[in-house]
Order: sequence, then structure tokens, then C-alpha cells
Amino acid sequence: MIAALKKLTFLFIALFAALVLRAQTCDCYENLTALIKETETNYAGFPSKTAVNKAGYTNLKQTLLVKSKAVARYKTCFDILAAYVQFFKDKHFYITYYDVTDIDSVVVHPKSNTYFQQASLKKGFEGTWVNPDKNLTIGIEKKGNNYIGYKLEGTADAYPAGFVYFTLFAKNGKWYALDYNNRTSTSTPVKLYGNLLQFWDFNCWARADSTLLTKKEKKDFAQWKGFDKPVYFEQLNAQTGYFKIGTFSNTDAKIAQVAAENDAAIRKSEKLIIDLRGNSGGSTGWVSILPYIQTSDIYQPLASLRITKSNLAKKLPEIEPFAKGPVPDEYKKYFPESILRQYQIAFDTLQKMQSGFYQIPGAFFPNDQPANTIKKVILLVDEFCGSSTEYFLQLSKQSKKTIIAGTNTFGMMDYEGMSNGTDLPYSKFSVHIPITKSNWTDTAPIDAGGIQPKNRVPAGTVDWIKWAMQL
Repeated sequence: MIAALKKLTFLFIALFAALVLRAQTCDCYENLTALIKETETNYAGFPSKTAVNKAGYTNLKQTLLVKSKAVARYKTCFDILAAYVQFFKDKHFYITYYDVTDIDSVVVHPKSNTYFQQASLKKGFEGTWVNPDKNLTIGIEKKGNNYIGYKLEGTADAYPAGFVYFTLFAKNGKWYALDYNNRTSTSTPVKLYGNLLQFWDFNCWARADSTLLTKKEKKDFAQWKGFDKPVYFEQLNAQTGYFKIGTFSNTDAKIAQVAAENDAAIRKSEKLIIDLRGNSGGSTGWVSILPYIQTSDIYQPLASLRITKSNLAKKLPEIEPFAKGPVPDEYKKYFPESILRQYQIAFDTLQKMQSGFYQIPGAFFPNDQPANTIKKVILLVDEFCGSSTEYFLQLSKQSKKTIIAGTNTFGMMDYEGMSNGTDLPYSKFSVHIPITKSNWTDTAPIDAGGIQPKNRVPAGTVDWIKWAMQL
């Protein structure tokens, strides 16, 4: 058995070594030069972020350009490109590299089942874990200051037992994941939620011994399949409703459905807990829950577009339907005539501009829904909450009955526009450069430390929901 495993491992490493060699034709200097040009020309944060450290930026750029000339492998080039992007400390400005032929094909000899069973009881990263589809079991083992997660068994892929999928590493007191075949300049945060191990809202693992999981953990984990994430409502007691929203990514319809199916119960609650922990953002599914938090009309804050030829080419098509109309009937209440006139002015003005910034109109959310008995809305957040989730939290401050509770959020919304991709010479480098800045960025930025909660969860609190019920 051991001999067969060694032979399979050798063949596996040889195969991917050949694939890696085949991929080593990178012109890193060309890709870095293109990235620098796009950043200096179009990134909304470039003027202000380089103004405070011009010398540091210039030195870094020249150093990386020199290094890039000696690089032949794409994965090594990615490290140089990432170093450039990370100078700006903007998690919405990021670059990724994904190539199944260029992987770190590390294979280790698996530990015994007894070892992992005992490790699972310690409630740390170590132990045996299973994916939501129950077709892959991994073991996580401590290696020095890091942890590695490797395959024990499963049919999810053809990798051999012992293949290392990821490494968990600590940075500034928090944990992040490094995948075997996927690199990103904005590191993927990792956190234990009891017996669930969550990689932001990208994927989730549960302890293989299901008897260790609580009822709620089993319920949450059951919804982690494909693009689905936990989205559900339940009544905690006669006075308190609980709405779990694990992500705003690809869940707009699901959130609307859950809200509609439970509308009566939600409106009759005196306290509503909206659990956003683990939610990295995504789209605008929060529109469906705005009526429950509103105490007045809510105005979407204006975002400032950096004016460049490329940015206008991306933004004008988005504005044109509102400038020229007519808007669909279901959108008319969000875009009344007063706001549509602002879009008309913006559309005409932008076509005449060549530089600077211009404030783009937003939307209007009228407080026109049936009355509810909700007196207090607890928005439960943690350090995973970023992007669209933070945008929703900023909007929620216009309500008199919302309380942001938990810990500081991720800090990922000062600059917007991550959906606008930027092409580099090598297509497997995917770059997203924000082209607009939020209306609070110049006066009260959040990226450095996240949004601070009004009520901070006490250190060591295990049951956050029980704590939130007492607020």
C-alpha cells in the first residue's frame, strides 16, 4: 500500500512538474508595465494615495520593474504584480491568478484517523473536515506556525491522498488561506464559527464527526452547496425574529423570497436580528430588507467617478438607461423624476469632461411599506463583513432603530467598481481596479479599520445571537 502510494505520488508530481515547465514563458515586465499604466490612469484612489507617499510609490515601482525583467514563471510574476497592488491598501483593488496547469503540487503522508479524531475534539483548526457535498474529506495539520489542509479521501477530484489544498497562515493576528492553484492579492480570511470552518463566503467545511455540530451549525452548513449560502428566517421567541444572510452574492432572489414568505412574522417582531456575520458582500440583495429597518426615506449616497476615457466607456452605458429612459415600472419608485433629471445632467456633463471627479447620482428608497412593530434592528457583524455588506451598513445609519453590533468589519468599501475588469497581456491575470470612490472616503474612510460597531461583542462570547437578544 505504501509503495503504491509513493509511486502514485511520484507520477502525480512528475505530471504537474511538466505542466509547470510548459507554463514558464511569462513576460512579467510587459504585464507589470500594463498594470502600472492602467492604475495610474484609471484607479480612483491613485491621486490621493500616492500624494501622501510619492517617494515610496516611485521607489516601489522602479524596484518591481527591475525585478520583473528576471521573472519567467507566471506564479512568481503574480507576486510582483500583487506587491504593486498591495501598496494601495485597497481590498477592492485586487489581482488574481488562476491556472490549473501551474500549481504547487505538494503531497504529504496522511496522518492516522485516530490523530485527526483526537485533534477535532480540541476545537481548533486541526482535525477532519468534510465539504458540503460530502464527497471530500480533508485533514488539517499544524506545520510550524501554519496549518496545511490536505486530502484524506473523496471523489470530488482525482488528486491523491495527501495532496495539499491550502495553507492557513497568520497575519496581524488574523488567519488567511493560500490555495494551491489560486492566488489573490486580497488574502482570503479564514475563521472558525464553532464547528464550521469558513473561507470568507467562498466555501465552508464542517467537522466530519457530525455529532460535534449544533443544530444551528447543521442548518447553516446544509445550505452551503454550489453558489447557495445560508439565507433563512426563524422566530427565536415571541418578540424576536432572526434573519440569517450569509452572503449578498447571487442571493438577491433568495433573500427576496425568504422575506416575502416570512413578511408577516418579521413585521410582528419587536426586535429583529439580521445576522450578517461571514458576509463578504456581493450585490444589492439588501434592498429586500430595507423596509424592515427604515424609519424614513433612505437616499443612496453619491459616488465620485474618476474621469478618464476608459472609465467613461465603462460608466456611461450604465447611466444611459436612466438618462434617456424610460425606466421599467418596478424601478420607478427608486428613480423618481427628480433623480432621473440628475442622471440626464450627469450623462451630458460627463461626455464633456476629460479629467477630475464627478458625482454620480444614486437611488431613492421611499419609506412606503406597510407599518411594522419592529422597535429595534440588530445588525450582527464581524471581521468578514465587507464590500456591499458595508455599503448596506452605511445606508442603515439613516434609520433610527438600527444598531450595528459585533466587531469591526473587514474594511472594503472606500473605493467601488470591482466588477469592472481590466485586461493585462496575460489573460489568466485578472485585475479589478475601482473607478469610483464612496462619498465618505475623503472625510471618514473605513478601509483601514472597518466600520466600528455601536455595541462591541465581549471577548470570549460564544453565543453571539443570545448576546444580541439582550441588546
